Amino acid sequence: MIPVQACLQEAHMDKSEVDRVVLIGGSTRIPKVQEMLTDFFDGMKPCQSINPDEAVAYGAALMATMLTGEGSSEVQDMLLTDVTPLSLGIKTSKKFHDKLEDGCMCTVIPRNSEIPVKNWTKVTTTKDDETWTQIEVYEGENPKVKDNNFLGLITLDGLEPAPRGVPRIEVTFDVDSNGILKVSARNMFTDRQEELTITNQNGRLSPGEIDRMAAEAETFKAGNEAGETRSTSSSTRSTSTRSTSMMSNSSRR
Repeated sequence: MIPVQACLQEAHMDKSEVDRVVLIGGSTRIPKVQEMLTDFFDGMKPCQSINPDEAVAYGAALMATMLTGEGSSEVQDMLLTDVTPLSLGIKTSKKFHDKLEDGCMCTVIPRNSEIPVKNWTKVTTTKDDETWTQIEVYEGENPKVKDNNFLGLITLDGLEPAPRGVPRIEVTFDVDSNGILKVSARNMFTDRQEELTITNQNGRLSPGEIDRMAAEAETFKAGNEAGETRSTSSSTRSTSTRSTSMMSNSSRR
């Protein structure tokens, strides 16, 4: 029931606020799944008056009709939104207690952002006199990229040799209505740019893997918050500072 708990938490709802549970998808016919849901919702049985397979096909047909602009005005007036199932970001380095830590996840588009969506951030180099850099793209909720899903790589060369922190690179994420992700990296001094296109079939996770990763992230978040609470209560006089090689002036377009 971890995915169900994560869904309620993201919706900022308590299970007592749920009026009806509707099951969608063939696996919801499994009696054990229905039994677990009934127990989780304190005896409220799932609604079984809707064919789970027909519901999926009906929703897909509605989405296709809206995207093509065809169909009646009643269909066009319906509001259907799609969101990014996982956060999208890049590998970066962050500084913890004056120590540079590599392999950190810098989120550019947060999870559950409505699509189409476009967002950007600025990064720089971490070594002196670098003439090229690589932008690694990931999806996932963990703070370390090694625990997330690698999507692709952009190599941007032509950087002028300079001290670390001087070059400015703008990284833009653009997700269209079909869920296709386009990532670009632009040298802000020379306007040199490289791009990467990632489709839904190109290295993306399956729905089951997305649910698993989201559930693991919620578990990690809960454990991290508990650890921070214990640390704060044990020593109120200690302070810590955090800085990152990424500039903070990012915005959504």
